[in-house]
Amino acid sequence: MVPFYFGAPDTQLFGVYYPPAGAGLHQDGVLISAPVAHEHIRTHMAIRQLALALSAAGRHVLKFDYYGVGDSAGKSAEGSMAQWHRDLVTASHELTDISGARRLSVVGIRLGASLAVGAAGDLLGLRELVLWDPVVDGDTYLDDLRRAGGVASPDHGDEEILGFPFSQEMIASIGAVNLLVHERPLPGSVHLALSEERPEYDRFKEALVAAGNTVDTTFVPEPAGWDKYDGHDEVLVANAMVQAIGEQL
Repeated sequence: MVPFYFGAPDTQLFGVYYPPAGAGLHQDGVLISAPVAHEHIRTHMAIRQLALALSAAGRHVLKFDYYGVGDSAGKSAEGSMAQWHRDLVTASHELTDISGARRLSVVGIRLGASLAVGAAGDLLGLRELVLWDPVVDGDTYLDDLRRAGGVASPDHGDEEILGFPFSQEMIASIGAVNLLVHERPLPGSVHLALSEERPEYDRFKEALVAAGNTVDTTFVPEPAGWDKYDGHDEVLVANAMVQAIGEQL
């Protein structure tokens, strides 16, 4: 496990590289695209477990924090979907540079899954996407967060949602997320890893198939409680989901 900073000096990103366990040449890299805000905190342990499992299976793994998230540079309210798209592409190049991996898989969680879909065409060597409970519609996602934890609106115009400041630019960019519109197939295959059944997931799969994608679905009945909040950031225990994703890659 190697923690380090990478990227442009003014938008430094924090990452942790997990080299493949054992000897020999390994050609597969896995980039983990994490959620943001309170979901980033909730999934920290699950993502670490996933990274360790994939490393033990012989993959090069990189998990990282988006700009304005976690230990990366920037303030929480300075993020946006456009910035995070660039971060994801930067992280994919970094993983290739440090590992030499020729094939890339991306595991995206929640909004990180939405970002992976949007950036797929810019990720060289991409062979598959694994999408864990993706945010299909940005406005619905924001409404769910607001209902879960209430909203405060400071004088400077940002919204505070579940204890995290969301700038108007961030809100607008997240609200514009719509995974039901696809003009062409995504590169590589698509795996949906779902913890519950939702109509929007069915519509998302239908839209992907209609665009010419190969899609399979793994349902793991291990409710994550994304739309619930009890006043603190409860650690998400997702052992079954982590195992299922490891088996898909």
